[in-house]
Amino acid sequence: MRSKGLSGYLALAGIMAATSTARAQEAEGEQEAEAAAPAEAAAPSEAAAPSEAAAQLEQPAGDDLQEQHLPEERLRQMVEEQMAKGLKPKVGDVQFHGYFRAGYGVSGEKGRQVCFQVAGAYSKYRLGNECDLYGEFLFSGPAYVGDDGVVANANVMFNLFIPTTPLGYPDRFTPGGGELGQDIHWGTNQFFFDFQGLSFLGEGARAWVGRRFYKREDVHATDYFWWNASGLGGGLEDIPVGGTMKLSYAAFVVDGPPVLDEDPITPNRPARTDIGIRNDLRLYGIPLPGGELVLGANAIADVSDNDDMNNGFSGTAMYVAKLLGGTSKTAVQYGLGPAVSGNGVIGRLDTSTDTTFMRVLENFDFQLTPELGGQLTGVFNRDDVDEVGTQDWISAGGRLSYAVHQYAQLLLEAGFDTVKPEDGDRRNLTKVTVAPVIAAGKSHWARPQLRLFATFAMWNDAARAAPGGVDSGGIYTDTEETSGATFGMQGESWW
Repeated sequence: MRSKGLSGYLALAGIMAATSTARAQEAEGEQEAEAAAPAEAAAPSEAAAPSEAAAQLEQPAGDDLQEQHLPEERLRQMVEEQMAKGLKPKVGDVQFHGYFRAGYGVSGEKGRQVCFQVAGAYSKYRLGNECDLYGEFLFSGPAYVGDDGVVANANVMFNLFIPTTPLGYPDRFTPGGGELGQDIHWGTNQFFFDFQGLSFLGEGARAWVGRRFYKREDVHATDYFWWNASGLGGGLEDIPVGGTMKLSYAAFVVDGPPVLDEDPITPNRPARTDIGIRNDLRLYGIPLPGGELVLGANAIADVSDNDDMNNGFSGTAMYVAKLLGGTSKTAVQYGLGPAVSGNGVIGRLDTSTDTTFMRVLENFDFQLTPELGGQLTGVFNRDDVDEVGTQDWISAGGRLSYAVHQYAQLLLEAGFDTVKPEDGDRRNLTKVTVAPVIAAGKSHWARPQLRLFATFAMWNDAARAAPGGVDSGGIYTDTEETSGATFGMQGESWW
């Protein structure tokens, strides 16, 4: 969608920048580790959370499925399509894309909605299980247009995050007494320039510098950004290397752990001496029977003046196949040291090199008929933390959608998570949500959606007794109950 008024955008951007007080995302474990994160997070939140970014110009199908959380990728593609048709973009044109979710609920125990997640899991099944309000708003447009087809784009994404507190959803733009960090937050999670159409890089290649979401892979049903290299950096991407294969390289800065400040008003910041450079190399489009192979290497070089910081490494192999009107992604990851994290690429720079992780994941989107679609996922993750031991997390579940009308669907989501610490009891949690929705079409990915939901969760005693319990409000921690429920409404959209 093209913005008709550049002046309106500039005014909004000015207001957002002026009121920007904090980045609101957990680490995409993290999750954020980065702004990339699940918005709970991070998942996404949900972490960096976890946080989810999703946008599209039209409902995705086939090859578009993997683009829904990368609006800037779709914008660049659109510019290339316009250039191919002889429709030259103009400096000052602005594209506006974004994502948001908002809603509220009540607990079956009375009081405000709580969200269910087992301690030790990097994500949770999100339908009817999100206790925040979150939005991302991307503005992108040409800063330079050459007669030879070269286009330089300026991209900025603002985010709005309203977390849930024991007192509910804060609605102030400035912190209140004793509530620093618990009010409305404006942040900037993308801010970068890129060049495309440079003939010496090869057809379709791009160069970029700034802070951005970078080639993220996520499971939408859980807002789990399991391969998330986002951050502040620069690089070259989509360089053709023969046949269908392309290569990308990016270098990102890595900050050390925050230095605690005794002043509660002063944010904790990393020390000047602690820094690393994260090198991200990817080769994709490798042809295989029925699909393609994607390979990624993530090497973290410690350049700190501090012996407590370390080098790290992670590697990823992902097989992508088109199947049943959707996409299957099967991946294996392994990492050590500062690369150990739920996001698969970066944790803490002071993590011991004796700490490792291993992950196997399946993410399958499908659209069996115009009415019936969904997503299935499964994860096995093992963290082996130096001097602590191993912890295994297994998750399996998914979401089904069935269209009963052009603009109405029924959703069913079910998920099971189990976590086994080396020296602790196994923690189990099962979550089920049913939701009738008004949707902008029959597709599983049709958005916007307006939902009414009923969520039910069951868990064992080990999950309830674990640090953090099983719910965001802690209302079941001191009880013997092994089940709970919430009811509410939510809207979600990307465009």
